[in-house]
Amino acid sequence: MAAALTTAESTDIDVNVFYDHAVTVTPETETVTRTINYLDRATGAVVSPAKVQTVTFNRTATTDQVTDVTTYTDWTGTDTTFAAVTSPDLSADGYTTASDVITLAQTVTAGEPDTTLTVYYGHATTTTTESKTITRTIKYVDAATGTEISDPNVQTVTFTRNATLDNVTKTTTYTDWTSDHAGFDATTSPEITGYTTNTATTPAQTATIDMPNSTVIVDYDATVPDTDNNSLPESTTPVASASAEPESTAVSTQPIAQPVATPAAQSTAVSEPVIAEVAPEIQVAPAAVAKPVAKAATTKLPQTDNAKDGELVSLGVVTLMSLFGLAGVLKRRQTK
Repeated sequence: MAAALTTAESTDIDVNVFYDHAVTVTPETETVTRTINYLDRATGAVVSPAKVQTVTFNRTATTDQVTDVTTYTDWTGTDTTFAAVTSPDLSADGYTTASDVITLAQTVTAGEPDTTLTVYYGHATTTTTESKTITRTIKYVDAATGTEISDPNVQTVTFTRNATLDNVTKTTTYTDWTSDHAGFDATTSPEITGYTTNTATTPAQTATIDMPNSTVIVDYDATVPDTDNNSLPESTTPVASASAEPESTAVSTQPIAQPVATPAAQSTAVSEPVIAEVAPEIQVAPAAVAKPVAKAATTKLPQTDNAKDGELVSLGVVTLMSLFGLAGVLKRRQTK
């Protein structure tokens, strides 16, 4: 304050002295953060380092040291936006494309809370189809030789399933087996010229994935025609032919001269020769021997009629010889 001259006549003077409030100025900063995490969707594990973004704001705080009141300037920042972020490509590690390929840019203001975003990655998989075919082969063979006499009937049932490989864990999962058909159909045995079979049908069969391939043999017997031109199974046992008949019997009816003895007392007398009637000699030709004929396994019954005819002829011949012999004896007695 400057000095002032005073006299006896001067009046009182009031002088005011003013004091300003002392203040404290403090710079302040604030950071807003956005964190982007990259996680495995199945396990929640971190698959890539997190991306952390920040925006920093500045202001000044002035505190009145007398009143203890603080005043602030506005927040300002050099960059107040979170930039857009492209999610990392993790396909080489077996992952799918990220749920958010790009995390968009975001404008922020001072005082906003920090944020956390999560980008998920799924497991990429590789799926293949597996198949397995079960086969049943029906063969038609000659029972005697084992030779196939017709094309085989090949039946198949195909089973399929999907195999899915997890490209991250390298594990494979499978679906259930399914088939294009429930099993093998029943099959009618073919008619083959010159053969017969007792297996008219090969029955149906259910197929399962764990059953092995199989072969079914259908046996056929060769056949030959009989005398009635019917087809009969062929036999290796000789059987007399039904067409063989005994040859005709030759009978001689010429009388045979026989010397007759005379009594000793009449030995000097000349008598006429006496012809004795005797039974004619019957010559029976032997029956023809039947040649063997190859037949199949079915055995033919014997031809009993031919045997009976031969027996009757022999019985007749013996009867005739007996009658002629008896007649001769009676005639000689009458002559005497």
